[in-house]
Amino acid sequence: MSRQDTLFAPAPRIAPRDLQLQSRVLAGDKRLARTLDALSSPVLILNEQRQIVHANRAGLAMLDGAELDAVLGLRPGEALLCRNLDACREGCGTGEACRSCGAVLAILSALDGEESTQECRVSRLDGGCLDLRVTAHSLELEGETFVLFSVLDIADEKRRDILERSFFHDVINSAGGILGAATLLQDGAGDEDPADLARMIGESASELINELRSHRELMAAERGDLTLSPGEVDLDQLLDDLGQLYVRHPVAEGRSLGIMPCGCGYSIYTDRTLLFRILGNMVKNALEASPAGEEVTLGCERWGDGARLWVRNEGVMDREVQPQVFHRSFSTKGKGRGLGTYSMRLLGERYLGGQVSFSSSPERGTVFWIELPAILVPSQ
Repeated sequence: MSRQDTLFAPAPRIAPRDLQLQSRVLAGDKRLARTLDALSSPVLILNEQRQIVHANRAGLAMLDGAELDAVLGLRPGEALLCRNLDACREGCGTGEACRSCGAVLAILSALDGEESTQECRVSRLDGGCLDLRVTAHSLELEGETFVLFSVLDIADEKRRDILERSFFHDVINSAGGILGAATLLQDGAGDEDPADLARMIGESASELINELRSHRELMAAERGDLTLSPGEVDLDQLLDDLGQLYVRHPVAEGRSLGIMPCGCGYSIYTDRTLLFRILGNMVKNALEASPAGEEVTLGCERWGDGARLWVRNEGVMDREVQPQVFHRSFSTKGKGRGLGTYSMRLLGERYLGGQVSFSSSPERGTVFWIELPAILVPSQ
């Protein structure tokens, strides 16, 4: 198979008439159809062009309960409304981001005759996120080659992994700071000023409460239960408050934090707490990614009728990392640490009605931003 016509997998699809013929052949194998429908796991059968030609009942349920005719000829990412499709001119599998997609890799391996199991993270156009384990192997039928593509939802497994590693990691760090300072106070403070130790205990306790609230908000947001409290937000004051908080944060040690305000007391109507948390994650991530001596810049500007708030650091992300940035279980900090960027997009887009994205280049460094309307209209 030639892949030179796209950025990754081949683009060609078969003619609609041939597609219908393949679908009838598979539907006509009653034993195969009954066996697949008896399975509780979603299964799709793809042709050599990676197009859906058959699906079991669980597979159609996974595809938002669609009828087979509605997804016939689509590729898996197209049927799942993968967000990366916007950058795939020739459809699912053909874009730069597809190089790291477990689903595409598994399907291509199966077409080369090798069974493959991969993990696959799908950020959907509707704001949802899927964590899947997919298995693909070849199937010969009526002289043609197909791919049997089975799917296992591992979202709960990933959530537990993140909870155990990320949540407990952050909570234990904050609790450890409180314990260390309290122990010094108990032992007479030694060479430390008791006032400094008391301040350290207060800051660590505040960080602990912040982590607990952050995880509680994220769980509520994923369930669709998060309650908004919109109001007028002075953006310059918001940036100043963020700067005051993070300039004293441990991750800012040895780094500088600059602020470029909107000016003129520009305000928008949104949920300040959520926006503060989203920008806080951006600032914290930027500081963590910056070597000592570098500057992180936080700023805002008018954007149409609303505002664009952004955080920039001087580093550049690896090319293969960039397509995975907003996936729930992906992180450059190690296994199980993938909540910050995922929560930015979930909260910023599903709840604040904005757009969250980033760019990374040697010329400009890495910039994360959120574009927000002037007035938040909560969804019903």
